[in-house]
Amino acid sequence: MLYFIIWGVMDKKRISKFVSLINKARRNEAKIKTTCEDQLRYYKKVFTMNTVRTNISLCRREIKKIDPNHIALKYINLSDDDWAEFRSKYSKQVEANLQDRNLFDQIEFVNVCEALVSDYLNGKHKSYQKLSIGMAGLTGRRIFSEILIYGRFEIVDRDHLLFSGQAKSRDKSGGLFKKPYTIPALADTELIYEGWLKLREKSWNQIDYAKHFLKKITKNSMAISADQHHALFEKKYDYLVGVRQKIKDSVSKDVSKLVKKIFDDKEMQAKSLRTMYAVTAYNKFADIKTYDETVYIKNILGHSEGDLQTAHSYKQCSIIYFLCWDHKCEWKFQVNKKNSSINLLKN
Repeated sequence: MLYFIIWGVMDKKRISKFVSLINKARRNEAKIKTTCEDQLRYYKKVFTMNTVRTNISLCRREIKKIDPNHIALKYINLSDDDWAEFRSKYSKQVEANLQDRNLFDQIEFVNVCEALVSDYLNGKHKSYQKLSIGMAGLTGRRIFSEILIYGRFEIVDRDHLLFSGQAKSRDKSGGLFKKPYTIPALADTELIYEGWLKLREKSWNQIDYAKHFLKKITKNSMAISADQHHALFEKKYDYLVGVRQKIKDSVSKDVSKLVKKIFDDKEMQAKSLRTMYAVTAYNKFADIKTYDETVYIKNILGHSEGDLQTAHSYKQCSIIYFLCWDHKCEWKFQVNKKNSSINLLKN
């Protein structure tokens, strides 16, 4: 099924054919409706619901280029029942995950990620894949889009970065990317910033698909402001989506194997880094006695305003124990080995 998911997301021929049929139908609503229904029927037959949503979004974006108010937009969409089914399955899966959370040692997690970045900078390894894994763990940004392509960092202070290039989350003003916002960093921001510069300046040269991209899009991106970077990537969004998929296809297998090997966990995935970052950041930076974990995770991961459901899906991990980062904490976590749960105990 993985083949179909990857292929389906970038199925430009089918989407182009769909748009062509919509154009030929002109304003014949009956033909447009039939064309849209055929497209939806095919997607539902071949793909998972997540991939169906992705393909529908791609189709709708192409239609909006013709006319932002095109009649086809009425029909190339999921029905209320489809949305209800999707949300129900998603909610049940999130609830199941939250009843069986995975424990991890957040100190070891941070140390490993920090070493992946510092060892690259010190010449102890030359793997841009390892560098990108370390960067993802320390910043919580997505490897194949935000770390390797869209993302841009500026130092705010020792513990915080200004991040631009958010994938998936649209800005409430209608933009394709969320506007720059501040995120916590799990290691010294100068180290992370230097790692990001090296990733952009040198490591991408190892990825054939990225060479042209660097020349065309980001030649001077590190010399411009976060807002200018945001505007540049908004303009080149469609091109960026294509580059992202090519890079993901090129390096995803290597990264997936490395993540499992580095963290000695056969079940771990690249996306797990984002979850572990969120939980660790909450316990390092937030006042856990007053600041709700779900709201904090929503904010640092850049989820849409009012969207707490997505943040719940990032609470699938629990730390083994609470780290007293400033040596003044009043609370600590203790593992209950009998049922693998975490008890919050007050000193």
